[in-house]
Amino acid sequence: MTDNEKFKDDDKSSIPGSDGCGETCELLSENRQLSAANQQLRAAEQQLRSIEQELEKKNRDLRERVKELNCMYGLSKISEEAGNDIDKIFRSLTELIPQGFQYPDITAVRVIYGDKVFTSKNFKQTDWCISADLTKDCGKHGSLEVYYLKEMPACDEGPFLKEERKLLNSLASRVSIVAQNIINTLNLKDSDRQLRAVNQQLRSKNEQLIVEKNLFEEMFERAINCIAIYEPTADGKDFVFKGFNPSAQRTEGIDKEQVIGKRMTEVFPGVQDSSFFEASVKVLETGVPEYLPPFKYQDERISGWRESYIFKLSSGEIVTTYIDVTARIESYQQLKVANQQLRATEQQLRAANQQLVSSEQQLKASNQQLRAANQQLAANEQQLRAANQQLMAGEQQLRAANQQLVSSKRELQVSKQLFEELFRCTTNCIAIYKAVEDGNDFIVKDINLAVEKTEKLIRDEVIGRRVLEVFPGLADLGFRESLRHVYKTGTAEDIPPFKYKNPRLKGWGWRKNYLFKLPSGEVVASYSDITEKVNHERMLRESEERFRHAYERSPLGYQSLDKDGRILKANPAWSELTGYSIEQMRGELFVDLLSPESKEYFEQCFAAFKKDGEMVDKNFEIIRKDGRSVLVSIDGKIGHDRHGNFKQTHCILKDMTAQKQKEKEQEELNRELEERVKRRTAQLDRTNEKLHKLAFRFSMLEEQTKKKIAEQIHDDALQILVYLNMKFSDLLEYNTSEKYVKIVKRLEKETKDLIHRLRYMLFDLKTPMLTELGLAASIREWLKKEVEEKHGISTTFEDNGDVRILDEELRLILYRSVRELLTNVIKHAEANNVKVVKERLGDNVVITVEDDGKGFKKTIFEENDVSMGGFGLLSIEERLLQHDGKLEIEDLPGGGTRIVLQVPHR
Repeated sequence: MTDNEKFKDDDKSSIPGSDGCGETCELLSENRQLSAANQQLRAAEQQLRSIEQELEKKNRDLRERVKELNCMYGLSKISEEAGNDIDKIFRSLTELIPQGFQYPDITAVRVIYGDKVFTSKNFKQTDWCISADLTKDCGKHGSLEVYYLKEMPACDEGPFLKEERKLLNSLASRVSIVAQNIINTLNLKDSDRQLRAVNQQLRSKNEQLIVEKNLFEEMFERAINCIAIYEPTADGKDFVFKGFNPSAQRTEGIDKEQVIGKRMTEVFPGVQDSSFFEASVKVLETGVPEYLPPFKYQDERISGWRESYIFKLSSGEIVTTYIDVTARIESYQQLKVANQQLRATEQQLRAANQQLVSSEQQLKASNQQLRAANQQLAANEQQLRAANQQLMAGEQQLRAANQQLVSSKRELQVSKQLFEELFRCTTNCIAIYKAVEDGNDFIVKDINLAVEKTEKLIRDEVIGRRVLEVFPGLADLGFRESLRHVYKTGTAEDIPPFKYKNPRLKGWGWRKNYLFKLPSGEVVASYSDITEKVNHERMLRESEERFRHAYERSPLGYQSLDKDGRILKANPAWSELTGYSIEQMRGELFVDLLSPESKEYFEQCFAAFKKDGEMVDKNFEIIRKDGRSVLVSIDGKIGHDRHGNFKQTHCILKDMTAQKQKEKEQEELNRELEERVKRRTAQLDRTNEKLHKLAFRFSMLEEQTKKKIAEQIHDDALQILVYLNMKFSDLLEYNTSEKYVKIVKRLEKETKDLIHRLRYMLFDLKTPMLTELGLAASIREWLKKEVEEKHGISTTFEDNGDVRILDEELRLILYRSVRELLTNVIKHAEANNVKVVKERLGDNVVITVEDDGKGFKKTIFEENDVSMGGFGLLSIEERLLQHDGKLEIEDLPGGGTRIVLQVPHR
């Protein structure tokens, strides 16, 4: 028997004299049914009130959230208006914070930042206070304090709400970041000023390089060798002169104006009868340099012997460097004098080349430092966009300066190329050796034309061969040991003349070698055939006279010391460097000019100098006559008399003070920039990590809150409404009047609508069926309702494996990740079809989301929005990584995207 039937029987038995069908009995029964329904409705109303109270609580939370957002917005507006004025921000903050609290009229604020204190107008310190720390460079630097001026009812934290605590912490964190950014911006401006100073230094260095280039051109103009530059004309049958240096003019007895622009056959009518003209035509056609042994030239004006090197420049012009060997043919001694002149010129060119190489290396290093600084500024630009706009003008100036430096570098490279071509064709023998087997042996890396001529070698046949394979006669002379010493110590070595037999030549010969190590690690041997020099010492005196000429006119300081270190001679540049005249210091000890720190070091170096015969790049501090200190670099050699005994030193002094100071300042600036970048990067990494953790905790807390509310609605209100909906059909059995039926039907419809709305609310609040039915059913349900029914996208779901994930957190992460991916498909992909596949591959759970839309955008992946319950793709990947999983994205051929989520099965 049903409850309704029992209820009817009870009603009938309770009326005296009733036979079960009277009208009065029916009315009483109907009345009791309505009373019961009213009681149930009142119970439902109470449940609805409970729901309304819960919603009111949520509204209160939302109002607190609105206050918090208003405060954060106000802080952002204050930051924009204040610019870089931190004090103004803190003063405005004391008036902004009370608006976010329950009782703004009795709220007072105090901000402490470092040694500064800011308070609201009504500030008074009381016992009712909450505070939050302000940080700077990851450490506490102050506090943000809020006081109530009178006692208020107790809440979560004294009289304060927990939302107010969260608001205060958020404001403190945000204000700390704003203040830190302003401090960083000011620091970046300071760095920009320093970079401008560096740029000015680079421009000064560029001007210095131009001066050095002009000095090189002057040295070339004063070369002892005769140099003629000419270009082909008449289809290569003749040549027109473009350059004729003073040595050539003196040798040929003709002025430059009589040569430039005229044909070779016109200026030198006898040239076509000599081998020189044929060699010039050959060099023009092949580009291969030619050495012409001494040949005789004669016309009506001049007659004499010439020895020439002919080579072709990259510009197509022909260069001849030659000497008048008439005297050598006629007099053996005069030939040696000319040879020594060429060697002195060669040494000057080598010194100039070393200076150019050093200057170019310094320019490259400065350019690299400038690019590194620009990269660091670019990285900071992404974090401080506002600061970047202020620095753009400075950056453009730096680019312009960099372009000027590049242009200067190109000019230097052209000069260097010309020098290398001249150097390649010099009469001095030069061989370059590369170390192998950890410096125990050496192979030939390059030789010049003079080596090929002197040793009867072919360059391509000896490159890459070991030194003793090419020069077997050096095995017993200790030459390889000298190479090892120079390579390992970096100290140049002047090898005394030795007797050498070359199996490719007839008889014995004498060689004089000078070994030095390049910055790149190769060892260079510069040597000459001095067979004739052994028998002729006269060349030494003439060499000293030429050296004395250069000694007096050089821009570098020169000095000569006796064996005791006393000053014998010095040039004007030396006097300008030290502040003393040579007349004042002649006969005085050079060590007396040095600072106390340099004296002992000089004594050691001078003893080694006298022993080894040379001093290379030794730095000492000189105390000038006016008391200022000057850092000098000294290079020198020992001069000997005709008997080989010590005569005097020949030293070059170069002022290194400005260069050392610039290097020190540059190193300090680089260290400071690197330290700032490291600190800023570490701080950003820590901040990002905290933000990601907070985002995930917020998402999980939000999910738990939604789940709890959904369970309360489902277990209480929804069940009562379902029960009421069932009872409405029972009420129709007791009264069929039109008015009564209409009222019951309306109540039934409203109840069903309320049930539908509550179920929809449950679907949005609670992960549907995730706990009850599992991950697959939840994904299938969401696909159907949210993707297919709402947005008209065709969906397919495949579950290809019996996989049950026990870890509730991991299950929730996978479900929310799939929802986020599908939401991206709806919002961005413009797809017609989407397919989700869940399967098990080995020990891993794999979920694939595939669509036929317009493809994946990188900007979507960079979004990390956790609002509205979303993770953001970046957070999805991070959450999967925390569970040893991974996320893979693939663009499909023809359009569309496939995204794969993979985690270990647990």
